[in-house]
Amino acid sequence: MKELNRILIEPERISESKNSNRIIFLNSKELHYLVNVMRIKLNEKIIVVDGGGNLWEANFESNGKIRLLSDINKPKIYKNKTKPLLCLAIVMPKKGFEDIIRMSCELGIDKIQILNSHRSVAKTDNNKKLSRWETISKEAIEQSERLWKPEINASIDLNEWFNTIDKNYFYSYGATRRKDVIHIYDWMNSVNKETKQIWVTIGPEGGWSEQEEEMALGHGFTAIGLGETILRTSTASITATALMASWKRNIV
Repeated sequence: MKELNRILIEPERISESKNSNRIIFLNSKELHYLVNVMRIKLNEKIIVVDGGGNLWEANFESNGKIRLLSDINKPKIYKNKTKPLLCLAIVMPKKGFEDIIRMSCELGIDKIQILNSHRSVAKTDNNKKLSRWETISKEAIEQSERLWKPEINASIDLNEWFNTIDKNYFYSYGATRRKDVIHIYDWMNSVNKETKQIWVTIGPEGGWSEQEEEMALGHGFTAIGLGETILRTSTASITATALMASWKRNIV
């Protein structure tokens, strides 16, 4: 049986369809994606997801619209978000950040927090690119067939973020050239499996400042290593995400 192509539609637009006989009108990008990329034909079935755990089947109709084949309150599949959530805090590198978003979403990250640090190479002003990054995560969800869309949080200064973290969660930061680091897998195996979130924090290409490391340790972070070599920010982010996803599969 052919696997149906899927598209992510925002929850509020799906909700509005209950007042229009389950019809959802596609925007130009969505229509282009279905017709020109996925080669969907009229009256062909597709999968619609909302990024919130719900999945419906729908029919592709004329005039750029789709029609859900069941009531919005009766999705074909609903999946709860499994705990612990996998969370990545990252000082945005000068290059490759869009690839980090795409690949970490495909691998199973649940939250991404963008940070500014003392040695940040690229800084963002209130995340004017958030819309672009949301689009990338949407495409990654469609590609990987996940039902939950990750949360991408606007950038925040590192010291400010330290003051907002929830002490009930578990936090670590990637460290190099320290004698007291433990491997990320050993750290994950030591955390309480009932926790709601685990966080790995990846620093800038130039590394953390001594003050930043002291602040992290003072807020209860664990210094972890990702291997024997020094990794770029992008490589470290994807490595950490892949290891967290593998660990989670073994405990859930």
